[in-house]
Amino acid sequence: MKMMEYARRCYLQDLPFPGKYRTGKFTSIDSQEGTICKISGPGVMKRLWTTHHPGDCVKMYVYVDGENEPTLHGYTHELAAAAEKISSPDIPLGGSHFNMYSTVFYLPIRFEKSLRIDMEITDEIRDGVYWQVDYAKDTDEHVPKIVQQKKEGEIQLLYPGLNEEYVSKMPRWVKKEFTLELQGCKPNEPILLEGPAVIRKMEINSDDLDKIGLRMAFDGNFKDNERLDGPFQVNAPLRYLVGKINSACIERLGPKAIIHFPMPFQKEVAIQCITMLNVGDFYNKYRLNIKLWLEREVPDIKQMYYFHARYASAWTNGADDFECCSIRGKGHFVGIHIFDSGHNHGGGDNIFFDADGETAGQLHGICGEDYFHHAYHYTGALLPYAGCPAHGDRYRHHLEMPIPFEKSFVFNWGVFAGQNPKAVSFWYQKSSANLSSFRELTYRVTGPFPLKDMDKLAPGEILPEKAYLAEGRWYPGKQWLKRSQQGFVDLCHSTRQYEKTFAEADGILYAHICFVLETWVWVARDVETEFLMGCDDPIRVYVNGECLLRDEGRNEPDPFMLFDRRKVLTRGLNSIRVVVGNLPNANWLWFGFSLVLRNDLSEEEMCFLT
Repeated sequence: MKMMEYARRCYLQDLPFPGKYRTGKFTSIDSQEGTICKISGPGVMKRLWTTHHPGDCVKMYVYVDGENEPTLHGYTHELAAAAEKISSPDIPLGGSHFNMYSTVFYLPIRFEKSLRIDMEITDEIRDGVYWQVDYAKDTDEHVPKIVQQKKEGEIQLLYPGLNEEYVSKMPRWVKKEFTLELQGCKPNEPILLEGPAVIRKMEINSDDLDKIGLRMAFDGNFKDNERLDGPFQVNAPLRYLVGKINSACIERLGPKAIIHFPMPFQKEVAIQCITMLNVGDFYNKYRLNIKLWLEREVPDIKQMYYFHARYASAWTNGADDFECCSIRGKGHFVGIHIFDSGHNHGGGDNIFFDADGETAGQLHGICGEDYFHHAYHYTGALLPYAGCPAHGDRYRHHLEMPIPFEKSFVFNWGVFAGQNPKAVSFWYQKSSANLSSFRELTYRVTGPFPLKDMDKLAPGEILPEKAYLAEGRWYPGKQWLKRSQQGFVDLCHSTRQYEKTFAEADGILYAHICFVLETWVWVARDVETEFLMGCDDPIRVYVNGECLLRDEGRNEPDPFMLFDRRKVLTRGLNSIRVVVGNLPNANWLWFGFSLVLRNDLSEEEMCFLT
């Protein structure tokens, strides 16, 4: 399809280079007419997703920079049908309207001052309307202005001046081919290729793809050809790395898997395959054919980041979200594959980055289907950036807007209890080596309690014996331990401990409640300590009984804000109490905060509760 080829030419060539912008996400469920969201500029809207109900029900109006006339206006399904017809070398996919229940727009819209989206409901709707807007802030990206017109009663969307000509160029790539044979769990002798080069295309052919794992290491110290100890930048079973996916980045064609993600390396790359331990017979032999297309002459290859693809799996308890990846370092996240996560409404995407840096932020979806561009459990559409081949197989590639991070990145996925989800995360990172682990705080959590009582939960006060979820709903109190993730504490689904944690639950998130979290830090001497604290909702932070931070939260796009306070920790044991609430805002009831301590003490001189 030309659309797939356009996407590869448009985005993959420069994908290893870091982006200079801040990502934002607006997420809401709204059944009232009026303004859905208003975002200040400068920036570019990258994606808009909304649910749709059969018939003419919901109209959308998009206003740019305070203009009186909307840039886009009409029924969402009519606009999506018009956007679907846009496919060019600069805009590979304008949008899609599938299964009659959701629409997605990839129409880039530049705004200098503001972007406003209004909604008008013209007929009865059964649910929602659900909205999600992804945008890039502080970017100098140039985007032609979109024009809407009507022709023969149908909406047309045009980008005057947009490059519509597709020039087919034969890339100067060098092809390498290898045939491997695996037996038992012994890996093949590594394929070693000298750099500098960029792997632009990798093709793996085998009748046993789903029984084989792929490992790749870039610019390591490969002394023994019989064994690779890593670190592996690519380490995942092909069953999940390629799945049944047909996107701009990965194609699965029966026994053939094609990976289009560019993979740069400076000195050397080592490629190794291994039989997965839980499949097949260890006495069987598996044959593979691997083809690689290398680009050798890349003048700015030293500015490229290293490609990473990492597998994760876990058994879920319903109250803690599934951690798909947790990353230290500088880079940008480009996508994920998720499998066997059960009911969509177990929860959606939950992204945290840079708790210990100036760019700290948080992005939260709705119930999961929105992230993969679907709604109401429908499957089938396979787009260049996202799709759902089956209910348990889903993919999303952030080609139109990778998510940059400076210090750290975490991707959580909400899942009900008793599931065994799997994920492969894709990102680019400046360093190819494993970075040192991050010291995490562990908290004793109590609650939830009514939000109106949060100032009654200061140190010295006796905590209530019962937990509160909603008006008239009280439960016997509980306490449990929760460890932060790269400095973030995610409390989104902690309330499930008081209700059903399995798939028959409705996945609802509660507002107007708060939790109390306590931890203790031992220090060998008095030391001035920097407290980096982030939140989007009401929060109180107490250190040794004194209030260090009081904030009431914000109801605006990108509401997460970082606070920098300093406090002397005294020799011995120091107490930290956090009371954090939850209110509806632009990230659809995300519940949590971040807290990182910074001082000049060594690990031996400062100990955390575990």
